[in-house]
Amino acid sequence: MKSAIERRMEIANLVGVKGKVSVGDLTEYFGVSGATIRTDLRFLESMGHIVRSNGYVLLNKGVIVNFSAESRNRKESVTVGHEQDVAVSAEDSNKALSYSNGDGWEQKLTEIIGSLEQSLFIGAGALTRHWAQIQKWDSGLILTNDIQLVTSRLFPTSRMTVIMPGGIVNSEEMMFEGGKTEENLKEYRVENAIIEVDNFVPEEGFFAAHENDVRFLRTLRTIAKKLILIVRNENLSQIANFWIGDADFAEHFIHASKIKSL
Repeated sequence: MKSAIERRMEIANLVGVKGKVSVGDLTEYFGVSGATIRTDLRFLESMGHIVRSNGYVLLNKGVIVNFSAESRNRKESVTVGHEQDVAVSAEDSNKALSYSNGDGWEQKLTEIIGSLEQSLFIGAGALTRHWAQIQKWDSGLILTNDIQLVTSRLFPTSRMTVIMPGGIVNSEEMMFEGGKTEENLKEYRVENAIIEVDNFVPEEGFFAAHENDVRFLRTLRTIAKKLILIVRNENLSQIANFWIGDADFAEHFIHASKIKSL
């Protein structure tokens, strides 16, 4: 299957050659869902490459020739070891929040969550662990695969329900992982889910370094009303080849490259 950027490049080329293509034809041509094609078209339209009208995609003349150069330049702007601004479409910017310098990301995450009394999944990782440790927990339901959070006695047991979905223990990361974790998670529904990802490329979406992480993230997407992805800027990986989803895969994302000293 083509990657998102390959598919979008080809859509741009098809529209550039034909001048007008139906959405139905694109769905059939690429063998993907209508939702996937609409995501591609929203991106292309936000960049000014095409115009959508009554089920058809029309060429926005004069800009297609710039598509390859823009995509290449934007991809190069995400550099290993540096904090970068993230460009999103105007439509996505209403729900996707980007904090490029890492300052105050903990407070922003708390604001996005809203109430700590709501059900919540907290994914294992140094950033989410740090955020959890500075919150004032009172009551609620916590799902987590983070063994350290549970063993730290962070949550008041008399008023909190904490559930670990099980699986294979990763001793280095102190977390549960594997197929059993994903299967157990499918039994639950939570208001919010927080998880860390390795890499984000604006025109292509979110990536992970391991295939298991992709399945895990997609399971979380099905059980959470609101998904928040924390992009680990200091860990941008050049080998993060496994595609999780487009830029609108999550309701919110935060670049959080620093952990403040407690």
